[in-house]
Amino acid sequence: MRMLVVGASGFLGGQVCRRGVAAGWRVAGTWHTHPVEIPGVATYAGLLNVAGPEAVSRAELGVLVARRFGLDPAGLRTTTIAEAGLVRPADVRLDSSRAAGLLRTRPRGITELLTS
Repeated sequence: MRMLVVGASGFLGGQVCRRGVAAGWRVAGTWHTHPVEIPGVATYAGLLNVAGPEAVSRAELGVLVARRFGLDPAGLRTTTIAEAGLVRPADVRLDSSRAAGLLRTRPRGITELLTS
């Protein structure tokens, strides 16, 4: 079995890594500010996006999350970025190619993840 622990340098992430190694799993851990120094854990510095490459608008993401948790998405108020006076990307898009290469698997897109 393989295990990816995002935030492996934290207390909980470190414990999960140690247990995975003890169970005989191949463990990879990511860290952002503090290196991971756990025997048997392959470490990777920096951000690792595992949510898939699918682009969705912020409103679409809100609807998907609401539905996933049994909430009525009709209660969400939406507006345009321009109307709200904000400066930010309209779409939420994560580059998951690094994660796919490290894990040797296909990360699921947000729609697949939240509707399955």
